[in-house]
Amino acid sequence: MLHLKRRPPVLANHTIIGEHLNYNHTTVITAPYGDHWRNLCRLAAIEIFSSARFNAFASTRNDQAKQLLCKLSQNAWGLKSLMSGLRIISQ
Repeated sequence: MLHLKRRPPVLANHTIIGEHLNYNHTTVITAPYGDHWRNLCRLAAIEIFSSARFNAFASTRNDQAKQLLCKLSQNAWGLKSLMSGLRIISQ
């Protein structure tokens, strides 16, 4: 569960860099606490973190997970052959 009610104290103080990098503090992370921040959190909960949006990207997540597993599998086989090659050289 995502809790957006409390913010870490580190994020409470804004810097001049935050103004330039975060569109004048208009992101959820850097916006000053108040009406604007509450509206951003509400929009994030409704539009980004909703179950409908989560389900809409299920196939994308599955494809990405398959690609990750294939890549890890390929790397594991490459590492295995590399290790066996090192054993042959060291003997």
